Amino acid sequence: AAVAGIATDQKNNIAVVGVDTSLTKDTKAFSEYRARDTIDGASSEAAIGLRNNWQIAQGLRLNTTFERVTPITRLTTTDGLYTASSDSTAVTGAVEYTANPLWKASTRLEVRTSDTSNSILSTAALAYKLSREWSLLTRSTYAHTELKGASTGDQDRARFQLGAAYRDVDTNRWSAVGRYEHQIEKDTTAQPILKRAVDLVSFNFNYQPERSIILTGRYATKYVNDESSGIVSRSFGNLISGRITYDLTNRWDIGINTSLHTDGGLSNRKIGLGLEVGYMVQENLWLSGGYNFFGFRDKDLQGADYTDRGVYVRMRYKFDESLFESKRDAALRGTEEYVEKPK
Repeated sequence: AAVAGIATDQKNNIAVVGVDTSLTKDTKAFSEYRARDTIDGASSEAAIGLRNNWQIAQGLRLNTTFERVTPITRLTTTDGLYTASSDSTAVTGAVEYTANPLWKASTRLEVRTSDTSNSILSTAALAYKLSREWSLLTRSTYAHTELKGASTGDQDRARFQLGAAYRDVDTNRWSAVGRYEHQIEKDTTAQPILKRAVDLVSFNFNYQPERSIILTGRYATKYVNDESSGIVSRSFGNLISGRITYDLTNRWDIGINTSLHTDGGLSNRKIGLGLEVGYMVQENLWLSGGYNFFGFRDKDLQGADYTDRGVYVRMRYKFDESLFESKRDAALRGTEEYVEKPK
């Protein structure tokens, strides 16, 4: 996938094998072998570097890394005046703040340079708890790549998300997330030139009427403004999907999913239908395999779901943390005494 996973229509498989060595309490040296898609020398890399993790204060952490990557088989081409190499050097810095139980934030910046390109990746995120049930979530990502050499051009991708999450802390039956997302993609490195902007609104919910049944629903709509190669086009799309999951035993479950996708209106619609079986590998971690009898593809609306026809495999992980502890929230707001759970 593209940097930070913004281009969801692309796929990339990476295998990493390496060794970490602790130099000090806060510093580790690492050496890794990375194979991308294939195990030929041109697609395999050797990486060495340092990772630092400093606790500046209670709830304030600083992370830095330095990395040098060299291909196993060096690819070098000469175009008369310029020699291209796939060696690269990267430096990153990140700050995490978790001291306040009502809000948490993080930011990260990565700068990578090589003979063929320079790139920057920045991310920022904030979570704020509005009440016992509601939390505000926001996140932004920006990636820029500048190609050098015989082939030049820029790649820019940006994503901004603003959302709210709801959880029924009294009965634990309902949970929901609604969000607005703005995406920008621009690529001048190839023809036709890509220039695309997407505005997306989505709503997801889970309802568990009893222990063995979970109902999941999703509605999403998008507006696309495409100006690639100077040709302006605009389009709308909608997605409605649902899934019911039933626990056969304490480890096995079965699910049925269905969806309706429209592009510009009901006259241009596609329907999806699938069946899947899941197994709980360990507590709160499931591995599921399924088959869609028919379906569709939409890189903006499908999200993390596989909606195309055919076989798929997915993993699910259920987690929680102190951000949703109602007694701690009440104590912070002066309405109830809080006793921390023993660790």
